[in-house]
Amino acid sequence: MRVAVVGPGAVGRLFAAFLSEAADVVLVDYKKERAKALSQNGYRLTGLASRHVKIPVVVEPEGAFDAVVVCVKAYSTAVVARKLKQWSGSAAVLTFQNGMGNAETLQKAVGAERLVVGTNSYGANIAQDDPYLVHYAGRGEVVLGILDEAAEDALTLFLRLFEQAGICVRKTGDINAVLWEKLLVNAAINPLCALLGIRNGQLPRLPSLWRIATGIVREGEAVAAAAGVAIAQDMTERVRKVCEKTANNRCSTLQDISAKRLTEIPYINGYIAKKARELGVPAPLNGAIAAIFDAYNSLHSPGGTHTDGNS
Repeated sequence: MRVAVVGPGAVGRLFAAFLSEAADVVLVDYKKERAKALSQNGYRLTGLASRHVKIPVVVEPEGAFDAVVVCVKAYSTAVVARKLKQWSGSAAVLTFQNGMGNAETLQKAVGAERLVVGTNSYGANIAQDDPYLVHYAGRGEVVLGILDEAAEDALTLFLRLFEQAGICVRKTGDINAVLWEKLLVNAAINPLCALLGIRNGQLPRLPSLWRIATGIVREGEAVAAAAGVAIAQDMTERVRKVCEKTANNRCSTLQDISAKRLTEIPYINGYIAKKARELGVPAPLNGAIAAIFDAYNSLHSPGGTHTDGNS
């Protein structure tokens, strides 16, 4: 099986490494010089796995692919969707991204029958002092589902591929609820850990910060309920467990701020705040967080978007 992983961030590199155990994998980058360097030198995994990964890294993929895994930042999804039209052929496509709205954008580009939607709780980050070192910080779970019954074959393909690669994976019949659950986890962890510069495991151990995290989650649960989304589990406890499992991980937003990149918070807390306004549900904490990171993004906007990796 030939697989393209789009996005050279920590998660993209981690799953490219996993999938290379079961398939012919190509990593897609948007930076020519970085793609050349990664292709020549490879990169190293440390932490829960230790190995040197050497796979092709390209800017313009060529040939036919069976599967494409999209791991880019949410603000780059529209750019990637246009590019997928050009080279993905009939490949099954999996969105593996933070925030909301990515699935709908990709579905318009590739068709309902090809799109699979996934969430991931594996933890990974790229070393601040070594761009060729990826720290595998936490073993998690991949949950896959579909928005349209026509994509059942694509879902089966990805389930088989991930199982063969040794990735912990399961399917769900309600991917929308799973997406909201992941959204609330990210809404609580990412902005707060980024603002204080702390690792995930520290969040529950700081009582004043944990109260804010809990408030963010409760607001999100109320918005989800108003939107007709059934969340069965206690999301505050879910956030605590994710923090424990990925205790040593630097969340993607902290990595973005450290590198002075744009953040995905407009697609996370910003999405919750927007839906809250539409549905008439109060969500002041999410609104405040969204406003802070809107200001941050405006200060660090490069004047355009790109297809950097989702960490």
